[in-house]
Amino acid sequence: MKKLIVALACIAALGASAINAEALSVGDAYYIGSADPGSPASASDEIFYINNLRLLSIGATDSETVAPHTWEFSRVGSTLDCSVCGLATITGASSGQSPSTSIDVTGWTYLLGKFGNTSYVWYVGGLSGSQTLPLDLPGIQGSGQSHYSLYNPVSVPEGGSTLMLLGMGLAGVAALRRRFGV
Repeated sequence: MKKLIVALACIAALGASAINAEALSVGDAYYIGSADPGSPASASDEIFYINNLRLLSIGATDSETVAPHTWEFSRVGSTLDCSVCGLATITGASSGQSPSTSIDVTGWTYLLGKFGNTSYVWYVGGLSGSQTLPLDLPGIQGSGQSHYSLYNPVSVPEGGSTLMLLGMGLAGVAALRRRFGV
């Protein structure tokens, strides 16, 4: 019985260590680019920013004018090939109206963080668990995070905790069968 308990504890420890937490930052492998100004900041405006950024080449900048606004889009500092990034849509969007340092991106494709008057975008498709987004961008005055938004929800297969519980249940049934000869 001791061996079974030790084995189950090891399985639980492995499952708990599978949680993926990373810090997102400007210029990291997931960074797409920025839109300045990042206002207005409605969901449809943010979709406009994301889709303009994903069409730019790595390292490129562009401006777009839709009266009365002019935006500067920048992929400077990005190394992400956006040919894998699909069209951003408003369907199922989720917005955190308060600043947050820990955002669960499981099942989402895009994360937009609004810092000061600039919107920064990351491709989070394939990431899971809580990702860390700073409250301020280092070296940029007035860059406090005002909110974040998640776009393009995707269906996510069952996580490791469900499989871990199933495995523990099956191990328990096997142990009971051996013990009582059922």
